Parts: sequence; structure tokens; C-alpha cells
Amino acid sequence: MALNEADSPWRKSLVTYLMLTSLMLVLLVIYFYYYIGKITDFLVLVAFLTPAMVANGSAVLARKVKLSVKGESASLTPIDGGRTWKGKPILGSNKTWEGLFFGSLLGVLAGEIIAVLAWFTLDWELAPMLAVVTPYVSVAALLGDLASSFWKRRRGLKPGEPFPICDQLDFYLFAVIALLLTGFRPPLMDIVLVGLFVYSLHIVTNCIARELGIKKECP
Repeated sequence: MALNEADSPWRKSLVTYLMLTSLMLVLLVIYFYYYIGKITDFLVLVAFLTPAMVANGSAVLARKVKLSVKGESASLTPIDGGRTWKGKPILGSNKTWEGLFFGSLLGVLAGEIIAVLAWFTLDWELAPMLAVVTPYVSVAALLGDLASSFWKRRRGLKPGEPFPICDQLDFYLFAVIALLLTGFRPPLMDIVLVGLFVYSLHIVTNCIARELGIKKECP
């Protein structure tokens, strides 16, 4: 995979190391579930969290979609309206209504498609529940991202500036809370291990997105 030519050698090595290490962790979690004979439990929880992952990952595409529709003069609408609190932005200019809507929409579509396909092809008994909780999980994931941005602004971090661990798990934490509130109760071990899976997968996809020009930073 081509890396940004402006990157220094150490930066290129770091990005490569992060990607390979994170990919190894993703595969390790999958193998662990396969080894203990609970790969189905893993896949079920991932299915319920897919709307959150899609919502969180696709919100950033809102800018490209609006630019393609309305041209280069198009601008996004910050959720905080540019307001500040105690001298610092509330959320920052990169958290927009368009991103919230677009991310939620794609998250819901992903979850409903999985539910429908699983119901008609596998007769999956949890498919109706997935269809019901998908909107809550999708929105909760983006609310987690907004909460993270609020906290980052309080710490003086600029929009887009990385905040390791929090950046990768903010949406996951809120999505899990939404699942628990809707009655889906996975074991704690699954929550932790799938959290590691999501954390590692997030780094891999963010590094790829950076090289595609969709994101500025990795992770």
C-alpha cells in the first residue's frame, strides 16, 4: 500500500507497524473464538455492532458526498454552530449535522440489510431484534463520538488531532450501552474481546482511509 510521500521514514514505519500489529490482533481474536468453539457468539455480537462501526466510519464521508452534489462551494453545518464554552469550541467544526445524518443513515441501512438477509437466508432468530436495535446502536455510536469530541476540546485538542484509545472506542462504548439498554446482554468476556477486535480493526481501517485521502491521521 502506498504511503504519503510527505511522511518521514519513521512515520511510514510507524504506520506500517500499527497496521500489521492491529491486523494480527484482529485475526487473533477471530482465531480465539474459533478455537474455543464460540465463533457463532462472536459473529452475533459483531453483527449487532456492525451498524455502529458503519455509522462511525461513514460520517466522515458526508463532506465528499455534499461536495459531489453541490460542488466545491458546498459547506457543512457544525453541530455546535461555532459556539464556544469557557473559551473553547463545544465540539469543533468537524462534527456536523450532515455527518451525523449520513453516518446514522448508513449505519441503519447496514444493520437492516444484515437483519433481512440473515432472516431469509439463515432463518436467524435474532434477526428481528437486530432490525429493532439497529437505529439505536447507530445513533448511540455517533453520540459517543460527539461526547469524545466534547472531552477532547476541554483538553485543548484540536479537531482531527488524535487521542489514542478514546478515538477508537468512544463509539463502541456507547453502542454497547445502547445494546444493554435494549435488552441484548452479551457476556463481559465477549464485550472485552470484541472491544479489542473493534479497536484493532478501527486502526487498520483508519490507516487505509488516511492513505486514500479520506482521513488526515492514523490512527
